[in-house]
Amino acid sequence: MPYFKDSQNKLYFVPNGCVPVNDQEVRSLMMAERSQSAQAQSLRVEEKTEDEIERERILFQMAEIERQITPRRLREAILTDGGRAWLMNWEMELQELRNELKELKT
Repeated sequence: MPYFKDSQNKLYFVPNGCVPVNDQEVRSLMMAERSQSAQAQSLRVEEKTEDEIERERILFQMAEIERQITPRRLREAILTDGGRAWLMNWEMELQELRNELKELKT
């Protein structure tokens, strides 16, 4: 299948074996391809229920909390009272989120 490359080295396939003659034809082919890719992307949009959105929110919050509990923070939790309190606060927050998640599943 015939093709051409634009100035940004992007590859374009030419329909029906036609070869673009001038810049206007090249631009029209580029615009047609962009609109086709935009249409393809819009078809991939899927609707989610409120429960699915809420579930994703909870999972995201849990991941954010777990990211903050690093090995250094765990070491501080073992060695200091303040670190222990910090860790316990996050654990309670995680437990609340887990309970919310269980409620969504039932």
